Amino acid sequence: MALGAEGLGRGTAGGARDDGEGVGSPPGGGALTDALGRLLRHLPGMWYQRPDDATWSMEFVSQGCRALTGFEPSDLARRAEPRYVDIVHPDDRDAAQLAVREALGRDRAFAVVYRIRRVDGRERRVLDQGCLTVDPGGRAVIEGVVTDVTDVADLTGPSDPGASPKHAEPRFQALVEQSLAGIYLIQDERFAYVNARFGEIFGYTTEEVAALPSVLDLVHPGDRDLVATNIRRRTSGAATEVRYEFRGLTRAGGTVEVEVHGRRLEWGGRPSVIGVVLDASERMRADRADRETTQLEAVRRLASGVAHDLNNFLSTIRTTSEVMALERPDDDRLAADLDEIVRAVDDGAKLSRQLSRFAQPPSTADTTESPSSLLTELLPSLRTLLGRRLAMDLDVQVDLPPLPVGPSDLEEVVVSLALNAHDAMPHGGTLSLKAFLRPAGPGLPAGDEGASVVLELGDTGSGMTPDERLRAFEPYFTTKGARGTGLGLAVVSRIVRDCGGTVDIDSEPGAGTTVRIVLPATPAGRETP
Repeated sequence: MALGAEGLGRGTAGGARDDGEGVGSPPGGGALTDALGRLLRHLPGMWYQRPDDATWSMEFVSQGCRALTGFEPSDLARRAEPRYVDIVHPDDRDAAQLAVREALGRDRAFAVVYRIRRVDGRERRVLDQGCLTVDPGGRAVIEGVVTDVTDVADLTGPSDPGASPKHAEPRFQALVEQSLAGIYLIQDERFAYVNARFGEIFGYTTEEVAALPSVLDLVHPGDRDLVATNIRRRTSGAATEVRYEFRGLTRAGGTVEVEVHGRRLEWGGRPSVIGVVLDASERMRADRADRETTQLEAVRRLASGVAHDLNNFLSTIRTTSEVMALERPDDDRLAADLDEIVRAVDDGAKLSRQLSRFAQPPSTADTTESPSSLLTELLPSLRTLLGRRLAMDLDVQVDLPPLPVGPSDLEEVVVSLALNAHDAMPHGGTLSLKAFLRPAGPGLPAGDEGASVVLELGDTGSGMTPDERLRAFEPYFTTKGARGTGLGLAVVSRIVRDCGGTVDIDSEPGAGTTVRIVLPATPAGRETP
């Protein structure tokens, strides 16, 4: 893991700045990627960067400095005193420096054990592992990690840097195996090593991953070219480090979205890739939800502006039509045309009201305390609205619990659905309205008492095709031709979704339509925040 290209924080005149991840950064370094920052926070030990000289003066140290040495990161990074070498035990200092110089002189990584003295005076035995690299400014720097190995009895000295990761020092091996990030080593297009977390992300054991014929076996077919290209770029030397995202395949056949950070290195004399993998599925879902919320808010603002302007236009048209009717009361032909204009204005006013409703932000403060009473009281208004040619069948359970939706919103839902049903039965039919309490169950939004209220509104009209059912809740989609506005069901969907409910349609051509709404019940007497 190289910090040379992307250090944490930036030093300032007079001292270093603590960014929460660590302190200091090499000249020219930018902010470390979020994923590597999270990795540094979770991994034990002190990750560092220092110049390639004998002073051992740190330019960057991670937060692990506190637990390891007792010093704050700012005490060791870019300070004249104490230098890190000053807390190395005097009896071990020369031998440790010599071991580091010898390893680097042979162009190899180093691994050396020595003692340090913490700020409280206690001695601890540490394993210092690192390598020489070059920062973006062309400077030679040393990057590494220091871990506490006081309790590891069989750790006697430097290991062979060319040995398999499985034979690394026990303490460092434990550090890697307990990492919250997946860690991998790729050589010859196969996994030479993965830690336990890497296997968990994809649903495999480490042994099963190592037995895979190719690293691409864990990659979604649509992303295999992307992954193969990035691996080739690193092993060929075209790119030292890469960061990208791809879709992985789990053992169960599912898909997991991952974020990978990889770096080229020479291992066993051959080009390899080492890196970390993070399960990014939850973050990506949250990012998509944020984008959808932002887009919806933009649509609502647009709808609000359109509704306002539309009202002004319609008001002018209606007023002009009324004046013309008064000026020529005996012109029957003109009167018929004006009546048509007024009907169009009324349709436009309905659309404007729906736009205004759609543009309203969700309200969590309103609660319908007595939905049974509200639905029953709506019956006379619905009969007037639908006319004599439709029969009505009302079946509302008494004493339904309160619902997390305001009375006006609940009324809007019922009226919009009733009007849709009316248009679907131009030659008459029956409109049914049912409301009942259903215990909690799979796929149902459960309220605080574990139950839901189901509202079903059905008609015996022409029904809907499968395509119409899929698109029914889209704004401006309509099956009513030029006279339809297409916002009724979109408004219904928005209201139901905002209060945590679900809505679906059961319909077949010629068999009528039933819209089923499920709302989480709210305990009586509870005040919605």
